[in-house]
This record gives sequence, C-alpha cells and structure tokens, in this order.
Amino acid sequence: MSELLDRKNKFLNGEYEAEYKKMALYEMSIGINLPFINLSFYPYVEKLYGKPFREFSDEEIAESIVEYTKYKNNNADYIETSFKEVFEPTNKLVSDYLKDIKTKDISKGIDVSNTKLLK
Repeated sequence: MSELLDRKNKFLNGEYEAEYKKMALYEMSIGINLPFINLSFYPYVEKLYGKPFREFSDEEIAESIVEYTKYKNNNADYIETSFKEVFEPTNKLVSDYLKDIKTKDISKGIDVSNTKLLK
C-alpha cells in the first residue's frame, strides 16, 4: 500500500513529468513509433537482450519467444513497452554515437569500425 501512495505522491509532485512527456511525444509521432511498434521477432529480441540472435542460448531463445508473444499480445502496454524496451535504449546508443562523432576531427576521417552500432 505504501508503494502505491509513494507512486501517487510522485505523480502529483510532477516527478514523472519528463518521462511522461517523452512517452507522449513518442506516442504522438507515428513516424517515430511505427518502426518500433511493428518490430518483427528478431529485431525485438535482439534489442531486448542486447546481442545478435545467433548468440542466444537455448534458454534465451525459449524466453525470447515468451517475451515477444507477451509484447505482441499486450495491446494495453504496447506503445509503452516499445518505448521503454526498444526506442529509449536505441535512442541512447545513437545519441552517444553521434556525440562521439561530433567530438572527433572529421577532416581526418572517422574510424567507425569499432562502434557498437555497426556490430
């Protein structure tokens, strides 16, 4: 019960404002959310586990099938789930990558061979 009261107080005090604003913008922007909402099995589970599907253990494959089925069948949380589990981590990765590029002297070329993005 105290956990619910704590969440209520945080909501009323505006502590969730930044998170809810990002989620609202994501939900309203079909051009942004559609590719993440319509993820097929492999991209979804690779983002969820943070590695290529070919590296999954048998146990992870079984778990990923269950997770993907829940993701597809849980329409009430579909957009929120795609935002938190796929869009946000991908957005952070790309943002960090772009910040890294910005700090380099591009007149000498950019070595992108060691970036996580290309693996």
